[in-house]
Amino acid sequence: EGLTSGVSAGVFGGERTMTRQELAKVFADYAVMQGVAVPEADLSAYTDVDQVASWALPYVESLVGQGIISGYNNLLRPNDSVTRGEVAKMLFCLL
Repeated sequence: EGLTSGVSAGVFGGERTMTRQELAKVFADYAVMQGVAVPEADLSAYTDVDQVASWALPYVESLVGQGIISGYNNLLRPNDSVTRGEVAKMLFCLL
């Protein structure tokens, strides 16, 4: 309970695909609920860090700091749709 809140007031948005930064929020919140320490990470090596939404930045930092996400060729690709393979890798690392 409490892992997702939808895309806006009164709109869940379950029919749309999630972005990588949206899933970062869900998994970072799950980690906190499980009592996992939430480290911050230096994202300056990623050339698209400016594309991470301000609301998502602490969650992306947390998952990078935990080694759950690592990006591709110095890119975080925060606005790309998350793939099943990426979800599986994140779940494996988180659990």
